[in-house]
Parts: sequence; structure tokens; C-alpha cells
Amino acid sequence: MALIPVNELGQYGIVRQPDRYPHELPINAWSAGKNVRFRDGMVEKFFGNQSVGGVPTVAPYWTMPITIGSTTYWIYAGLGKVYSWDGGTHTDITRLSGGDYSATTLRNWTGAVLGGIPILNNGVDVPQMWRPPGAGNRLSPLGNWPTGYSAGAMRAFRRFLIAMDITKGGVNYSKMVKWSHPAPVGDIPPSWDEADETRDAGEIEIGDTEGPVLDGVKMRDQFVLYKNDSVHWMQYVGGVEVFRFPGIFDSFGMLAKRCAVEYAKGNHAVFAQGDLITHNAQSWESIVSGRMRRWIFNQLDANNFPKSFVVSNPNAMEVWFCFPTAGSVNPNLAAVWNWKENSMGIRDINFNHATNGRVAITLAGDTWNSDPQVWNLDPSTWDEGTSDPIGQRMLAASPSLQRLLMEDSTNQFDGTDLECYVERTGIQLPLKVGGPPDLANVKFITEFWPRILGTQGGIVKVSFGSQERPQGPVVWEKTMDYVIGETQFLDPLISTRLLALKFESDTPIEWRLAGYEVNVEDGGRH
Repeated sequence: MALIPVNELGQYGIVRQPDRYPHELPINAWSAGKNVRFRDGMVEKFFGNQSVGGVPTVAPYWTMPITIGSTTYWIYAGLGKVYSWDGGTHTDITRLSGGDYSATTLRNWTGAVLGGIPILNNGVDVPQMWRPPGAGNRLSPLGNWPTGYSAGAMRAFRRFLIAMDITKGGVNYSKMVKWSHPAPVGDIPPSWDEADETRDAGEIEIGDTEGPVLDGVKMRDQFVLYKNDSVHWMQYVGGVEVFRFPGIFDSFGMLAKRCAVEYAKGNHAVFAQGDLITHNAQSWESIVSGRMRRWIFNQLDANNFPKSFVVSNPNAMEVWFCFPTAGSVNPNLAAVWNWKENSMGIRDINFNHATNGRVAITLAGDTWNSDPQVWNLDPSTWDEGTSDPIGQRMLAASPSLQRLLMEDSTNQFDGTDLECYVERTGIQLPLKVGGPPDLANVKFITEFWPRILGTQGGIVKVSFGSQERPQGPVVWEKTMDYVIGETQFLDPLISTRLLALKFESDTPIEWRLAGYEVNVEDGGRH
């Protein structure tokens, strides 16, 4: 009889079939899961979200923050109208002339803040500016933007505005990048005229590959352009040339607009065509190779994949790759990569865009004695009180729920209990501590000692299953309740060659699984 320890359960995250069969995985890897993340060497139930600001006036598809003094305004855009929320009041900032906007669910909003002025663009209408931002002011057409032009995406870099995928007079130039003359401090660009030799405005078609220019993201003090089949620098050099456009990579491109984000300053995470990529403009690597790449791309909805997007969650050192699965109209799942741990989790979502900024909210204001959360699991900050005026939070725009959702903040999904599980099949337990994985012998499992931290009295269900051969079916034999803070060990009393385990919960509790010990008796090779 041997008590076999299994530790570092957050080391690998979820490694899905068909990339590798479960019995081939390290003993501390996982073969399936949902609404779990992996960090600090543990597997952890994801936090959920809560709606903030009441019910938005229009269904929000996109959002962006702008802070003016002590007030943060969250701009949220529907397909036809745009509103702002200052932490208390929702205000219509839709343009006064020109009618409702013509955004679509596939040709959605992008934007930036240039010199304190929010710039919004939906790929159909004239780009909009909120100058100056604040209560009582409306959006208006971006000054000096050329008549009859539209852009698929618009971003800010230094004092330039950069427009991509340009349409002129009804003719689309999908490979074109157009940039403004630099804006004066606190103002908008004075010109976009590429023919004016007294200005630094310009345009170029990046035609060395056939794909369109989809979007661009700042990297350090330069700008990176993404086509759907290649990646290019947009390097500021000044002088007559103004910018250079050397190629960086031609081995991958971006899946859709809004599918790249900077993280850890100087690195990009990219939802690419057929892969999830990280790069620093010098080298790149897949972050799902050998894990769940095929699973993710087999899940993508063929019609709605352009709604996919990427957002960072710097508080947790994560990047969320958000996408709609087959049959879903809106993004409903996120592959969550922890860049510190290099582990992958899966989380349910129900929003079309998210970004980070300051959120002023009304909170419960738990006292020391009344706070039911575990100290090292509680998502709130110390002495948070009734508002959190400076903390960076991820705020998501959900058109289907018509909500602004603060993510990673509660133990429920906007008041609905969050179901989560993590599972491993095909575990080849050794017969002795430090011994090799054993496939041949039957093992009799008499005791199971999980190390679970979390809400005192909360219940995590632990299921035990058996497999007689590596690719054979799993027979789930017993499900037992582990009560946090009360249960010491479970006694499954099952025999199997390959062990299967599943940890799950469906109540508003927190829990982290650090490791477990299994008491194994050798049953022989019969």
C-alpha cells in the first residue's frame, strides 16, 4: 500500500484530445474542464461577473473608457446609438445630425483615445469624435476626415490616427493603410491629405501578400499591422518617408479585427488563422501547440467567427481569446491563457467586447467578520468600501443580456450560479512513491486526500471513474461530496487500471485544488 502524491495541478492546464491521449499526459495535467483557470500551481474555479450601471439604454456591442479628472466615462456603442456612463448616469452621446449609425454585428466598432479625445469608428459611417468628452456633449464627425472615405478599423499611435482597410467613393482598398498628419497636443489631426507636401499624412497599400489589413496594435514605441496572412511593422522614421512598413512574419495572420492585444509590455497575443500566437516581433510561438488548438478551431462558428476578439486581464496575468462556438451568434467561450504559468483554461462568456479601465461601482462593503470569502481567494481588494474608483477592471459589453458586466468579480454569472468542472481520465498511477506510471496492474483505491481551499462549508463534488484500457470508455463509479474545512479524505473503494477524476461545483462558492494523495494497493495483473 502506498500514498501517492500528485502536486502542481496548475502546471499544464487543460490538454485536450485529439492532440494527445489522456494516458500519455503528465500525471498533473488535465484532459477537460470549463470555468476553471490555472495559476500559482493550482487549479481554481473562475470568478464570474456582475452587471454594473443598471440596464444600459441600448444593447452594447463595444465599450471604451476615458478618464477626465476624477471621472471615468465608459462609452458604449450599440449598432445605431452611442451612450456614455459616468458611474451613475447614462447619457445619449449619439451625433445630433445624420441619424442613427449603421454599424453591424460583423462590421463592428473600433476606436482609440488621441490627446484625450475619444475617436470611434464602425467601418460604415464617418469616424466620430467626442470633443470635448463630458456630459452634455455629443459625438460629431471627425474633423478633416476626407469626404467619401470610410475605414475598416481606426487606431491611435503617437500623435497620429491610423486608418486601415480604406473605402474611397464606394471602392474598397482592403490592403491600404492611411495615416493623418500629427495632431497638436489635445486636438485632432489637421489633415489626412497624402498629396500635401507640407503635411506628414500619407497612405500605402501593403501588397506583398494577398490578404487585407485587418487591424493594428501598438508594441513598445512602434505599431504592428495585421493582415489575415502576414504581420508588418509600421515604424516611424520621420522625414519624407514618415513611416516604413517592413514585414515581420508571413507564416501567420490575424483571424479577424480586434484579435490581437499587447500584454506584459512588448509582447502581443494574437488569435491567428488556425492558431493562438504570442510574439515579440522577433520570434513567435504557438501557445496551444500540442494542447487544444484543433479543438478550438473545430469549435469556431463558420459564419460568426469575425466576432472573435482578444482582451487582456492583467490583474490575473491572462489573455482571453473569445469566440463563438458552432451555432452561437455571439462569442460564448474564451480560451484563457495565463502568460506567467503558460497554462490554458476555459471560461463561459456572454459578451461581444471587453476592455480594461477604471470602474466606479457600488459594492457590498464587507466587514472583516462578515466577509465570507477566503483571504487569498477573495476577488475584492482590501478596504474596498463602497466604491473602487481607481482599480483597473475588465468591463464587458453584452448585447444579448443588455448589460455592462464587470468580469472576474463574483462567484456567479450576473446572479446565476456558475457551473465548473475539471477532469482527468487515463491516470497511470505508480505503485509506489517515485515509481514509474503503471498501465498494466489493477489498483485498488482505498483513500483519496484532496487539498482544497475555499469557502468554508462549500461542497466540491469529486467523481471517481475507471478505465480498463487507454482508449476505452470511462465508467464513472462514485461521486462523493468534499466539504471544505470539514472533510479530511474520501474513501472511494474502487479498482481500476487507469483512474479517472472529476472535480465540480455548481454553487456560489470559491475553491482551489492544490494537489491530492491517493492510497493505492496493488491488485496484480489479472
